[in-house]
This record gives sequence, C-alpha cells and structure tokens, in this order.
Amino acid sequence: MKVTKSLLKNVVKECLIEILSEGFNISGQEVSRERNEIVKESKQTRRKENRRKTSDLIRFEKAVKETSTNLTDDPVLSSIFEDTAHTTLQEQFSSPDKLVASDRASYVASTSSPEDLFADSAGKWAALAFSDEKK
Repeated sequence: MKVTKSLLKNVVKECLIEILSEGFNISGQEVSRERNEIVKESKQTRRKENRRKTSDLIRFEKAVKETSTNLTDDPVLSSIFEDTAHTTLQEQFSSPDKLVASDRASYVASTSSPEDLFADSAGKWAALAFSDEKK
C-alpha cells in the first residue's frame, strides 16, 4: 500500500502529540481527544483518496473500452487491446527510467529513436525492396 503525504503527516502529528504530552505531563483525556481527532482526520483523508482513485479507475476503464471499440469491430482484437492497456501499457508508462539492458547494443537501442538507429540504412532497404530491376 502506498503511503500518502497526508497520511504520513497525520501519523507524525500523532507521534509528536504523544511525545509532547509525556514531556509536559498532560492528562490522558486531552491526549486521547487529540489522538481521536487525528485518527478521524486520517480516516476522512483515506476515504477521499479512495473515492478519487475509484473515480479515476472508472474513467480509465471507460476510456479503454471506448478506445478499443473505436479501433476495431472484432471483439477478440478489442479484448487484446484492452488487456494491453491494462497490463503492458501500464508497465511501460510506469517504468521508462527502469530500462534494463544486458549489453551496450541493447542499451543504445532502448534509449535511441528508430530514426537515429536506421536513418542511413533505411534508404538502402527501400532501394532493395522497391527497386524496378529484377535479377
């Protein structure tokens, strides 16, 4: 579970209140009241974040479904697009800086654009593929 900034702040506040109350010998009732307020705020914050995540997830699902439907009428291909959007595409979005290359050539290929890699040889391939001369 990812710890949000607001949740972490609430935990730190609770710890500070407990430390300070022990240092100043504040009565247990005041400390428990403060602690209850912090816990209540923390729960409210978590609920808001969960609602926002749910709303974002619903919008994402709707966008994926709409996009796959617009791309093709084939239900099998559409399901492949949806699955890719949910799995592989998310992995690619979340880890562009975590590319692992086993050798120098793999690293260059993963960090370069295709135009940089094949600019000079693209014309040669095109000439071979589309030449008018038949041998």
